[in-house]
Amino acid sequence: MFGVSVAPNAGMSGRPPRLKEFDYRGQLRYFLTICVNQRAPVFDDETIARHVIQQFLRTAGAEKFEVLAYCAMPDHFHALAIGLADDSDLIRFVTAFKKCTGYWWKQSGHPRPLWQRGYHDRILREDDLNDAVIRYILLNPVRANLVSDPREYRFLVATKYDVATLLESSFLWTPPWK
Repeated sequence: MFGVSVAPNAGMSGRPPRLKEFDYRGQLRYFLTICVNQRAPVFDDETIARHVIQQFLRTAGAEKFEVLAYCAMPDHFHALAIGLADDSDLIRFVTAFKKCTGYWWKQSGHPRPLWQRGYHDRILREDDLNDAVIRYILLNPVRANLVSDPREYRFLVATKYDVATLLESSFLWTPPWK
């Protein structure tokens, strides 16, 4: 389908750009990276990480998305999400998620915003295999030297996929902004 290379801090606002000619609606697959404001390691706190994960999954369901994998790293969040309906809207989904968790964060007494402006997305092409993208997500805590085996990382889930098989596979994938 489409492939999007999104450069960090692109555009005048410092936000990663969205494709102007594309409406981000439909039954499409997306690899997402959403960064914490100033890359603060807020997800080292288990209560915060679990609340944000819960809200991500709740918002995904409300906005007609299925989440095949996610990982809350200390200072950012990765996910593979699939639109389930013709009116599944990625922009509405991510906006609702960030607003909900940002409001909760502020009400919890934090003076700075939870999230950086914008987010990175990759509209996955047909040749971007789910297995390869999920393996990339699973190995993120290993690449960051947080654990030696991704199964040790507590904020990491791959649904509908056998993690051991994915880890043994040779599937390689990297988002274009890396």
